[in-house]
Amino acid sequence: MSKVRPPDDDDIDLFEFFEMLWRGKWLISAFVAISLMSGFVYTHLALPKFQVSVSYKVKLYFVSAHAICGSSVGCIVGETSKQLMENLDSDWNLIKKNSNLVLNTEAPLNVKTYDDIIDKLNQKITNQMYNEALDEVTLIKTQLTDPLFKFSLMNTERVATNILNATRIIKAIDSEQKAISFGSVAIKKTSPKVPLVLALSILLGGMIGVVFVLVKNTIRKRKESPSKV
Repeated sequence: MSKVRPPDDDDIDLFEFFEMLWRGKWLISAFVAISLMSGFVYTHLALPKFQVSVSYKVKLYFVSAHAICGSSVGCIVGETSKQLMENLDSDWNLIKKNSNLVLNTEAPLNVKTYDDIIDKLNQKITNQMYNEALDEVTLIKTQLTDPLFKFSLMNTERVATNILNATRIIKAIDSEQKAISFGSVAIKKTSPKVPLVLALSILLGGMIGVVFVLVKNTIRKRKESPSKV
């Protein structure tokens, strides 16, 4: 006749498990409260960080960009964006994927100040583009007056393209068009993220509380169980 095996002490009784957690609910709640308070204090003491961002769209291109890239629009935009970054402070970053300028800072200025910075930057790049176009037209016209170069230059497609691009840029800027169109400046707080910090604090406090209750219950059971001979 087979003997009935006693229940294994290592088997988990879910009812007993939840009953144990219920008995230790105040202890768990205390850990959650302490952790939540710690998270709350952190969000107030941690140095906040902000992100300043502004979208942009290249409207005009440098003559030199056309010369380098030919008809590749992506390359031309990239060359103009490179000029944009060379005129910006080194703290700014360029996000090419969505054509955004981004600045991470702990002490952001107000939106009006950033608008003024961007307007001056746009005007500077526009002036550089205008002067480059004027220089290109002047150079070609000077070379055209030289009999040694006149015939070859008049039949060069590259020269014709350059002078057309330069003339188009000069006319566009003369009509008060800017090289780049910027969107509105946005300033948002990136850290600390208060809701996330508090949620993680509650989760951490609950986990520590549960572990503490489990350990405490295990120790109690070992003390209460008779020692094996």
